[in-house]
Parts: sequence; structure tokens; C-alpha cells
Amino acid sequence: MFDVIASLQRTGFEPEADAIMRLTRERLRGDQLQTSAIFDSEFRVLSKLTDPNDYAGPGTGYALTDERRAELDAIRQARTSAELTADQVEHRGHVIVTDVEVARQGSDPREVVIGLSPAWGRSVWLTLCGLTVGEVLRQLSAGLEEEGCVPRLVRVRSTIDVGLIGLTAARLSGSGIGIGLQGKGTSLIHRRDLAPLANLELFSVAPLLTAQMYRELGKNAARHAKGMAPVPIFTGGTDESISARYHARAVALVALERDACEPGQPPVTVEVKRP
Repeated sequence: MFDVIASLQRTGFEPEADAIMRLTRERLRGDQLQTSAIFDSEFRVLSKLTDPNDYAGPGTGYALTDERRAELDAIRQARTSAELTADQVEHRGHVIVTDVEVARQGSDPREVVIGLSPAWGRSVWLTLCGLTVGEVLRQLSAGLEEEGCVPRLVRVRSTIDVGLIGLTAARLSGSGIGIGLQGKGTSLIHRRDLAPLANLELFSVAPLLTAQMYRELGKNAARHAKGMAPVPIFTGGTDESISARYHARAVALVALERDACEPGQPPVTVEVKRP
């Protein structure tokens, strides 16, 4: 590092050499090894020790200044929500969702309700892994049927939370088992007597999922409905973080879900057909 600093200094890059020297000095002190520590613009370490959390409720946390907001708004690679969701339009209408009636409690012990999010098949048509929402539903339904169970489709209109969607589906299901499914592909298996966050199985990293994984999730939901204890599906992973472009797309899709949400409205049983 000192060789790099010396080279920069010799070739006229004095501000850069000074910046790297200051950064190296602070790193040698080791203060930045505190959990979640960061360097500010002056290379001062902000951590739990040097900058303790003094949050005291709403309105007391960090707030952007007008100058900082303008700086963030001017980021070169910024993309609009419309740009991030442009591929949804290409797949619009590949399934037709028709409301049937306000959802009722099922009685068939073979029934597993698949709870659909507010924007599923309305404004969200393509999941983060590249499968259409119709294909994901087809795979889930096929997995249920292969294990002898019967899927019923219910749109949960009042929330975009996949845990509550799955729990609502489970409480309406004749078997007491439900599947929650968001438009972006996040899904889970739930049981009617569990807490909202205490699901039986969760596919949380939507960009890594495949058609076969969704089919296996359907099978596992059916096995739970039959009183079995299936082994959770290994969805794989990577040592690297999911690319930032997925985070931005996920936020844009969640915004579509929020726009489609109808707080206070009861879930409705729906039919899904291909045109």
C-alpha cells in the first residue's frame, strides 16, 4: 500500500495519495472492525462506539438534507420504476384471472389453497427468476396434483406480505395448509395454526428459483396436507450477494404490489385460465 501511495505522489496524484494514506492510517488503527462501522467523507470511523444510536422514536432518525437528496437524485445509473418493470408489459395477459366469490372456508382435507398477491396477474406478470407468473402457478399446481391434492386459488387483496398471504390461504384451506405466492416469485408453505412468520418452508431468494423447485414446493405442501414431514427443498445459493440490479427490480415490483393492494377487502376465490 505504501508503494502505491508513493507512486501516486511521484506522478502528481497528490489528493489521491493523501486519501489512501488517511484511509490506510485508520484501517491500521482497527476501529473500523466494529460491526457495521463505516468511514465518513473525512475518513472518520462511525461505529457503535464512536457514533452510538440515539434514535428516540419517529422523527428523530436520520433525514436527508435537500443537498444530499439532490445528490442522490442525480446518480448517473439511476433508473425509473417504469424502466425496471418494462419487461412486465411483454407478458401481460398470458393468464386471465377472474373473480368467482368471496373466499369461503374449505372442507376437503385434500385441498391446498394457493394465495395470490394483489398484483399477481394484474400488473406483475414476470418473476425475478424469469418465469412467468402463470408458469410458476402451473408448476405449484402440478406438484400438488402429483401428490393427490387439489389446489384452490384465492387472491389475498388486503396485504402484500407473503407470510400473511400464506397464512390466510392456510386458514381457508380444507387441509389447513396453504401456499403464499407473490408476483415477483417469493413463496412459502404455511399452516393455519402457526404465527405469520413461522412458516413451514420459504423460498425467499426469488432470482435463484427454477420451475422444478416450484413443482417440488407444491409436492411438499401436499405432503404436509397429508400429515407427512417432507424434507425442505435445497434451493442452492452463491457465495456472492445477489446483484444490486435484483434489489432495484424487487423494490419496483413491490411498489406495483402496493398499488394493487386493497386494505380491508376480503380474499376472493379466483379462476386462472390461459387465453
